[in-house]
Amino acid sequence: MRTRLIPIDNFSTHRKYAKGFISSRVDDPDKMRDYETLRGYFSKNAVNYIFNRIRHCAIQISYSYGRERKVLRALLYKKVRRVTAFPGALVLGLSILYLELVTYILRTLSLILPAGGKGPNKSMLLDGYDYIFFDSEELMDINVKDIWRPTIVSAAGKTIKGRIKKNGKSEVRIGFALLENADPKIFSGDYSVEISYLLRSEERSASDKFCVPIHHENDNMEHNNHSLWLDFKIGLDEFRDGDIELALMADYRSDSEIGPAADVVKNRAIAWSAPRVIKNKSARSTKKILVISLETFTDPKFISASHGVRTDHLFGFLNDREWKQSQRAYAQSDGTLGSAGSFVTGLTPLQHGLFDYGLPFYTRYSKALSGKLMTLAQLLKTRGFSTHSIGLKAFSGYAGCARGFDSHFACYNLHELDCADLDWLSQTMEGVIENDGFIFMHFDRLHKPYVKWHRRLNKVYGIEELTTKDADPLERYVRQMNELDIQLKKIINCLKFMNQYENTLIICIGDHGGAYAWKKRQAYDLYEDRIRVPLWVKRADWSDWLGLDAEKPTNATIFSFLALLKLLDIPLPEYFRKLAQSRADFEGIAISETATAPKEDDYVLSLTDETHKYIRFVRVDWARNIILHTERELLQPYKYASTNYGLDMNCSDAEPDKFKHFRKLADMHIESSFEFRRRYPMEA
Repeated sequence: MRTRLIPIDNFSTHRKYAKGFISSRVDDPDKMRDYETLRGYFSKNAVNYIFNRIRHCAIQISYSYGRERKVLRALLYKKVRRVTAFPGALVLGLSILYLELVTYILRTLSLILPAGGKGPNKSMLLDGYDYIFFDSEELMDINVKDIWRPTIVSAAGKTIKGRIKKNGKSEVRIGFALLENADPKIFSGDYSVEISYLLRSEERSASDKFCVPIHHENDNMEHNNHSLWLDFKIGLDEFRDGDIELALMADYRSDSEIGPAADVVKNRAIAWSAPRVIKNKSARSTKKILVISLETFTDPKFISASHGVRTDHLFGFLNDREWKQSQRAYAQSDGTLGSAGSFVTGLTPLQHGLFDYGLPFYTRYSKALSGKLMTLAQLLKTRGFSTHSIGLKAFSGYAGCARGFDSHFACYNLHELDCADLDWLSQTMEGVIENDGFIFMHFDRLHKPYVKWHRRLNKVYGIEELTTKDADPLERYVRQMNELDIQLKKIINCLKFMNQYENTLIICIGDHGGAYAWKKRQAYDLYEDRIRVPLWVKRADWSDWLGLDAEKPTNATIFSFLALLKLLDIPLPEYFRKLAQSRADFEGIAISETATAPKEDDYVLSLTDETHKYIRFVRVDWARNIILHTERELLQPYKYASTNYGLDMNCSDAEPDKFKHFRKLADMHIESSFEFRRRYPMEA
C-alpha cells in the first residue's frame, strides 16, 4: 500500500526563503525560547535547569545590550560631525567597543552552556479525541518554530507501537519534525530522514517507507525546514473495520557513516505530532467552522454613525443574504492578550487571568490557564473536528491557548514572511478538505504601524506611503480598512474556489477597538471606540445564525465559544454555572474589562445595555484575589457614552433604580469571578 504525501497544514512555498532562523533566535529572546526548547527536551537534572536559566538571562541581557549599542551608535554618528565634540565621541566609541565585547561574550555563553529545563507539558487530551496513544509514550504540547502541537517525542531509530480502531472510511494522519534543527550542522550535508510504518490486523498487513531530505536548498517536495513540520496520511481502505496495530519508526540517513556526518545524526530525536484516526467525508458534506479575530477593529458602522466618516464602500459581502451583523457588539477586553484568553475559554479576562502585559506570557517560565479549564478546541474535538489555529504571539501556547489544537501557529511579527495570512488559511483549509474542521485565525491588518504586504517586493509600506500626511488618525485608520476588506474578500473567494463556502460557518469578530484615540496604559480604556467591535456571522448550509440578536448588546469575544457549543449540542463546562455569561440576569448586558493599567492593582469594569453604560473603578490585590476598595462608579446614558471619552457625565443620582440595578450586576460578576479565580488559579 502506498503512502500518499500531502500538505495537511502549515506549508507554504514562499516560506523556504526565510533563512537564518538560528541567528534570529540569538538576537531575539522571544524567539530564542524555541531554541531552548529544542535543546532541552530530556534534561530534568537540577544543574542543567540552573544552566538553562543562566542561558536565558544571558540571552535577554545580550539583547538589551544590543539595543543600547544601537542608540550609542546613533549618538556617535552625530557627535563625530562636530570637531568640538571629539572627547564625547571618543567616550562613546569606547562604550560601543565595550558593549560589543560584552554582547559577544553573552551570546557565546548562551550557546555553549548546556540546556536543561522543565521539559514540555503533558498534553491535556482525552481518549474521545481519536488520538492514537502509543505504548509507554506520552503526548506532550511542544513548540517547534512557533508551531504548537500535541506530540510524542521518541529517539531516532526507535519503533513506537499502538493500536487504532477503523470505523468506516478513515485514515491515519500524522505529522513529524526533527528536534535537532537548532544545530546548523544538520543543514551542511546530505542528510535525510527515513519514515517507515507497519499496519497489521488479523486479516492482513501493510507497510511502506519514504525518505525526507533535510537540506535547505531541496525544492523537490512540498517541505521546508523553516516550518519544520511535515504531515502525511495513511489510507485504511484496504482494512476491515476493527482493531489495527500501528508501528512507526524514523531514522536519520547520511551518505557518510563515519566522521562529522555521523556525529551530527547520532542520538537524535523525532517529534510525532497529533497522531489521529480521521473519519473522511465528501468535501461538500463536511462541517467547517472559521472564526476570524480581527485585530484592533472598531465596528465600521459605529465609526460612520459616531464620527461621520464614510465606511459604506467597505465590506460589501455583508449585504449577501448569508450574512448577519450585530449592531451592538462589545469586546470583553481592551487588549489582544485578554481577548485571546476569552476566545479560547469563553471566560472574561477577570475570570481567566490573561490580561497583564507586564507578565512574561510568551516564555516557558510564565503562568498558564488552569489545566481544569476546557478550551473551545478541546470541546469541538469531542464532535470529531480537526482543530487548527493561526494567530499572533498573544495567543501563546505557553499561556495555554494551544490546548486542543492539532496545530497552533503564533507568529511574532506582522511584518515577517511568517505573518498569519491567506496563505496559511488556504493551506490549512486544504488539509481538512475531507474532514469536519475548526480553524481559528487572528488576522492583523489594523494594528499600527499600518502595513500593506507585497510579497514579490518583500516590502512593508509605512503609514506615510499608504496615506496622505495631512490625514487625521481616524481617516488613516479607515483608509487602512481597505486592506482588510481586500483580504477578507480573498478569503471568501478562496473558500468558494475550494467549494467550501456554503458548508463553512464564518464568524468575524474584532478582538478590541481601534487605537486612533488611544494612549498606552491610560487609566480608562473602555470608551466606546475601544470596545465596540464588529460581530459578523455567515451561516453554513448546516447551521443557522447562532441565535445572534442583531439589536441587543452582545458579548462578542465570548460569542463564538458559547454559540458554537449550543449549536453542536455540547454541554457548557460545569464551572460556568455561577458565572455572569450563563445567567439570565445578564441577558442583553455587555461586559468589558481592563486591568493593570496604569497601575498594577487597577481594574475597571463596564456594563452596557440598550440605554445605559455603567462603569466601576476598583483596586485589587491580584495575589489574594480580593477587592481592596472601590474608587468610584458612575452611570452614563448610552448616547453620551458612545461619543465621549471623558467621565464627567454621571446620571446615577437622576436614575437611582437603574444605578442600583447595575451595581447589583457588577457585584455579582466581580464576586463570582473572584470565587472562580480562587477555584481555578493559573498554573506555573
